[in-house]
Amino acid sequence: MLSLKKINTIIIDDEPGAIDLLEMVLTNVAEINNLQSFLSADAALDYLAGNMDMDMIFLDIEMPGKNGFDFLEELIKFPISPYIVFTTGFDKYALRAIKAEAFDYFLKPVSTDDIRRIVRRYKISTATNDKKPGYQNLLNRVDPVKMLKFNNLDGAFLVHPEDIVYIKSSGNYSHIHQIGGDQELVTMQLGKIEKTLPVNQYFRISRQIIINLRFLKRVNTQSNLCIIKYDHQEITFDGSGKKLKKLVAMP
Repeated sequence: MLSLKKINTIIIDDEPGAIDLLEMVLTNVAEINNLQSFLSADAALDYLAGNMDMDMIFLDIEMPGKNGFDFLEELIKFPISPYIVFTTGFDKYALRAIKAEAFDYFLKPVSTDDIRRIVRRYKISTATNDKKPGYQNLLNRVDPVKMLKFNNLDGAFLVHPEDIVYIKSSGNYSHIHQIGGDQELVTMQLGKIEKTLPVNQYFRISRQIIINLRFLKRVNTQSNLCIIKYDHQEITFDGSGKKLKKLVAMP
């Protein structure tokens, strides 16, 4: 049976109303020991400098001054590894990154059931995982400098290079297929997209398909097939014989 040990927590949110609601919900969960709440990242950092017995932090992402990711960059310097729970309505690319790095999050307003789910996950995952190494991975994945921007029908679409699985041509448009099954129609031809992609991370296996090499599983130059694997599924593409031989010859 899972332990009933108290989980020391703090809340960081620039909205007093949001703090009040979260504090009220936290009182309904016996395992939670809400030590303090802060309206800014700096105030929370000052507190943590002298109070390092911390298990979990409920952290708003969008705040004036230091936002949630700025706070995380500072937290990396501390000799503690609390479990981070983001409170957010942030862009979907950031949510995918958060989930990929095994952080938790909820969309406001939070419910008692949300907190109980988070507590269960905390108890299970902290027994075997150290959350601190994932902080930098997460920051790398949501860094706007590292994002790729593509024009779409609404304006523009941003995505991290590691979240693209493959790109398929559709005439003057292209479909960008991402981790988790999401896809985005962009108003760019495949050839133009190919020129914007990071070198040695992607490969155009045919006139219609560009793949992310980190998902490549198998290349068959006899039948001109290329197989990628992600999210526990495999996809087989017909490739150009010449291109697939070049792919096999890559170091």
